[in-house]
Amino acid sequence: MWVILTIPTLMIWGEEDRALCKELTYGTEEYVQDLRIRYIPNCSHWVQQEQPQLVNQMMREFLDEE
Repeated sequence: MWVILTIPTLMIWGEEDRALCKELTYGTEEYVQDLRIRYIPNCSHWVQQEQPQLVNQMMREFLDEE
């Protein structure tokens, strides 16, 4: 039995992640009722280190929605 998350969820993903490819995010919306995925181009696995301003902006915008 799968549990569907009902809490609003933000997923931030680097499009150039070599450890976890972007395709792994496909289908996540089946398990999260209110999912927002934000992809960062030209960014690897370490989004918060590589694009801290952009990650912070995405998080602020997400939190402001709620």
